[in-house]
Amino acid sequence: MVEYALVLVLVALGSIVILGLAGVGVQRLYGVVSGVMGARRQAGDGAISGQVINITGASCYVYAPSGVFPSGYIGYFLKVETNIPLDQLNTAGTEQTLMLSVNNNPDQTTIVAPPGTSHITFEGSVPNSADSSLCPRVAIVQSIQGSIAVRPVDIEYH
Repeated sequence: MVEYALVLVLVALGSIVILGLAGVGVQRLYGVVSGVMGARRQAGDGAISGQVINITGASCYVYAPSGVFPSGYIGYFLKVETNIPLDQLNTAGTEQTLMLSVNNNPDQTTIVAPPGTSHITFEGSVPNSADSSLCPRVAIVQSIQGSIAVRPVDIEYH
């Protein structure tokens, strides 16, 4: 009888862990779908544990072939204001990537300790292409605790 109770407890604990891990992934998937449909969501005050995530800019720049970029170039940038430490962000990317690179230029990224607000610029690129269909459509920033911000990506042609 004790063995059955122990098995039930272990199954319940395993289920809780699996559902918790799947929950963040499902939340990101819903964020991608809503962003593709044009929704914008910020995680402001009153979010999980007072976490703030504001996407202040999400742009994809498409450069036509020229002397500087003989085959063209695509660069995308995600500007975020957050009070969440960088290592606590589960996702800062697009529907194509989970994590973009941080632009470490001090003019673009200023990281401060919480509860202060960091200004972070994430970036990615597709070299040797001017095909705007390769631009991401959705920007997503998500903390490991579950706060999420979503925004469509603006495409600019140069």
